Amino acid sequence: MMNATLFGKATYHLIPSFFRTMMYLKKQKREFSVVFHSANGQDTTNVVYEFNRFCAGEHPAFNGRNNTPLVKFDGSKNCKEMGISAPAQKGVAYRPTSDLGEAVLVQGDH
Repeated sequence: MMNATLFGKATYHLIPSFFRTMMYLKKQKREFSVVFHSANGQDTTNVVYEFNRFCAGEHPAFNGRNNTPLVKFDGSKNCKEMGISAPAQKGVAYRPTSDLGEAVLVQGDH
């Protein structure tokens, strides 16, 4: 469930330095990936929502309004599309026992 009022209450889940690091890496033409980790697997919905708004240039702190920079990671202007949309872009690490050798990564919706 996406929280459409996420920004209405000035509630953020990702700190600005995370986005500034992405901007810096892009400016340096560095190749990078983003991985979000959750302790319980339930709190990533709002994180992904906020991240996708940033990538689309719709994040309140990076949308070009009110003296904020306009930042996009949407595939335009020779930048990589970084938004998370496809089920294959999501996964869950599962470990049925304390043995690390039994850990598996399950990709997609489940």
